[in-house]
Amino acid sequence: MSDALPFINLAAETALLFGVALVAARFVSPRVAAFLYRCLFVIALLAPVAVLAMAKQASLLEVTADVPEPSPVITHANDPAMAPVLPAADTSISPAHTEPGYAMFVAALWLAGALFVLARYLLSLAYLVRAFGNGCAARDDIAATAGTLTRRLGITPPIGMLMSTEVAAPCTFGWMHPKILLPARLAESGDALEAVLAHELCHVRNRDAFWLMLGHLATALYWFNPLIWIVARNHRFAFELVCDADATENLVATQDYLTALLRTAQSLLRPSAPAGVGMSAQGLSRRVHALLERETPMKSLPSFAKLAAAAASALVLGAFATVDVVSARERIDTSLESLLKPDEAMLYLDVASGITVWGHDAGFMCGDDSHCQFTVRRGRDLRLTVAAERRVTWTGCKAEDDGRACVIRIDGTRAHVVAAR
Repeated sequence: MSDALPFINLAAETALLFGVALVAARFVSPRVAAFLYRCLFVIALLAPVAVLAMAKQASLLEVTADVPEPSPVITHANDPAMAPVLPAADTSISPAHTEPGYAMFVAALWLAGALFVLARYLLSLAYLVRAFGNGCAARDDIAATAGTLTRRLGITPPIGMLMSTEVAAPCTFGWMHPKILLPARLAESGDALEAVLAHELCHVRNRDAFWLMLGHLATALYWFNPLIWIVARNHRFAFELVCDADATENLVATQDYLTALLRTAQSLLRPSAPAGVGMSAQGLSRRVHALLERETPMKSLPSFAKLAAAAASALVLGAFATVDVVSARERIDTSLESLLKPDEAMLYLDVASGITVWGHDAGFMCGDDSHCQFTVRRGRDLRLTVAAERRVTWTGCKAEDDGRACVIRIDGTRAHVVAAR
């Protein structure tokens, strides 16, 4: 069960993160909400990698702590009366490690769900690949209209335009070289065609197809959490609102855009394939209200805000990565304290890089970016020192004036000392 603990923690932590993001998105513009959801997708996809890396270090800590003699982590005080706190090694094989048990059942259930969600996305992907492959080049006048809109949006290189009878709704697909696939019936729709093209080209400029793919991958990874489905749905609706705003602010008059959207709504009730992005009737009434009620342009995100979001995402990933090592240390510390004699206590030392701490009265040493544990006698003063040329900051003990030593008296079952530069 301890092997599954990092992933149980990850599921709980990401659920909290999803909930916070959903609440925060209610108080910001659709553009900020879409950006927030995208940062969340990146965190959700990278977090398991960070947890796996740290879980491996945590398991090494636990394995090291299980080795009785010699132990690079546990060092006993140099006292003839002291007895080893660790029992003799047990070479028998625990049944918990040989039987599948509950953890394997849960892992198999998660894998089945993830494969099902991923298969649904891949089938949609295959459908789009076939539809785009069977599409024919758009008429010259449609390509010219798209070219004009592309230049106004500052998109390079030119976007491929295709027509097909296999799709019911316009669709944008492709991450490196995006293309737009239009239903053949839209060729005769006049103003509606220009509105549709403007909307689809805004999807291209905002790279919505790429972020939609990340959303599907995150959904496959966390399919068991209902919040990720809400996040994915809200993300898709948010970038539809963003494209509505961008199209009406830069390319098409709002009234003309609304007329085109309402005129084509009946035929757009079938949404585009999950793997692609496109103009759809999703949340049509809310989108119409948003266009009518907007009085000022939807502001773009400044660069410093994006950098701040990237830094915050890195901090969250770092928190995910370190929580399992901390948890492993706590489990080790608890197990060691249960083996203490009545007159013994555990001394934990956290020593920064380049520093070595000696406990001369007890005969131990800890140094160079280490987390050490030692058994010591209770109720007596213990002096900790560092090299003569070093001056450190002590936490958890009474430092001497020169900062090169400190004194601690342990009256309980544990004490924690930190030596930092």
